[in-house]
Amino acid sequence: MGFEDYLADVGDSISPERPAACEITEELRGHLEDAAHDLQLGGMRLEASEREAMRRLGQPELIAAAF
Repeated sequence: MGFEDYLADVGDSISPERPAACEITEELRGHLEDAAHDLQLGGMRLEASEREAMRRLGQPELIAAAF
C-alpha cells in the first residue's frame, strides 16, 4: 500500500458529514512525506521509509475516527 491508497482509505473512513476530509488527507500527506523523508535521510530506502511512515501514523480507520 502506498501513500495514495493509505490516504484514500482514511478519506473513505471519515464521516461523509465531515466536509474537511480533503483538507485532513492533505495534511496527513504532508506528515507522511516529511516522515518518509526523515527516514530516508537516516539511510532507509524509499519504499521502506514510506511503509514505516504509514505504520507510525497508524491504521487509516483509527486515524479517521480521530477526526
